[in-house]
Amino acid sequence: PQHLPKTLGVCIGKGLNPTTSGTKFGLAKATQGPVNYRSTMTGLTPVTTLHVRAYAIVSGTTIYGNDITFTTAKPVK
Repeated sequence: PQHLPKTLGVCIGKGLNPTTSGTKFGLAKATQGPVNYRSTMTGLTPVTTLHVRAYAIVSGTTIYGNDITFTTAKPVK
């Protein structure tokens, strides 16, 4: 099968189902089949509920993963 170039990452926001028009992390490029990648999310506001989902852009089409909700930790003193 043909392997198309992909741009991969995660998008994050305060609302359900964030999109790539908002904050993105872990931007990576790949050209082979399934790819494992990591995204380090930095600069997040403490004690805030956020939504995150993975995305891949293939041939100009954005494909999103499932929405996952989490709450950032309180800063350690």
